[in-house]
Amino acid sequence: VVQANPTLEAYLNAKLNSGKQLQINHLRHEMIRSDSRSLTQARYKVGVFSHKPVGMYLSYQLVSRADSATQNTDIFDFLDLQRMYVKVNNVQYPLEALAQKWNNVNGGQLDITRAYFEYVKSNSKHLDGDSSLSVSLNEWQKLYPIYYVDLSKTEENNSNVFDVEVDYKFGSSVAAHHIWTLMMFEDSTTIQFADGMTKCLN
Repeated sequence: VVQANPTLEAYLNAKLNSGKQLQINHLRHEMIRSDSRSLTQARYKVGVFSHKPVGMYLSYQLVSRADSATQNTDIFDFLDLQRMYVKVNNVQYPLEALAQKWNNVNGGQLDITRAYFEYVKSNSKHLDGDSSLSVSLNEWQKLYPIYYVDLSKTEENNSNVFDVEVDYKFGSSVAAHHIWTLMMFEDSTTIQFADGMTKCLN
């Protein structure tokens, strides 16, 4: 049982009845799964949004994994992705497309470090220190090939319309798969202290 100091209690009650409004800025998240796709090179329209996107996590997963009771749906599939970039209102992010080689014939070396480090760097943007991304390069390659695209440079526009699409290419034919995207947007909430309560106005 916690009992407030009388002076502190009076102070808090005065605040909760002040009628003051406060705007809190935060990130809003939206997870989107595509339809079943099987093209080796395509452009996928994620959606048209009314809030400014600041970042996107993206991954590919075989339909057979999602429809199976014996496969782990928390694991994603690399599918020999060789090139990928995002366009917001026809502006490309990143400026230089994410290009990688999963099977380099010249010695068998992987060329996936740029995509991996973009994923790791997103830790400092969207996660706190206690929730750091503890995924090694080997785990990222085999279990969690999740891509991060920084959209924080997206320009505002008067119409507040943000058209987002993904352009990608696989190195070989692929089975039916879904594209998962976790979109992050700038958003704000207004709260008001009134009637002894904290009220959310929007």
